[in-house]
Amino acid sequence: MKKNAFTRVMLIGIVIFVPLLCFSIFFLNPKMGPSAITTLLVSLFFSLLCIISLLGFLFRVRKSNNELLFEAIKTSLRQGLLVGIYAIAILGLAGVKLLTWWDSLLLALSLVLFEIYFKSGKENVT
Repeated sequence: MKKNAFTRVMLIGIVIFVPLLCFSIFFLNPKMGPSAITTLLVSLFFSLLCIISLLGFLFRVRKSNNELLFEAIKTSLRQGLLVGIYAIAILGLAGVKLLTWWDSLLLALSLVLFEIYFKSGKENVT
């Protein structure tokens, strides 16, 4: 995927999901049922995914002088996905009243370790 195509897709995602997130925050009530909660969580996940991926990609491209664009896209998408998963997990734990500061810290640590695993690069396993 080229640089312009990736940024275009992420911008389209931001244009779609950020207004949907604002709509679900201001106009939907959790007592409306599971569809309202699902709308909030899905729009939050995809909004974070698009925003973090786009910002991370633009930062990496500027830092590396337009080299290795494919690696920058993969890394940015993975980190956006991890931030989205973290936010949804924190909200899910808070929703069932199981969230404590050490749980959020352990979840963040596990996601950082997951990222380190992918950053370390797998050698040829034969």
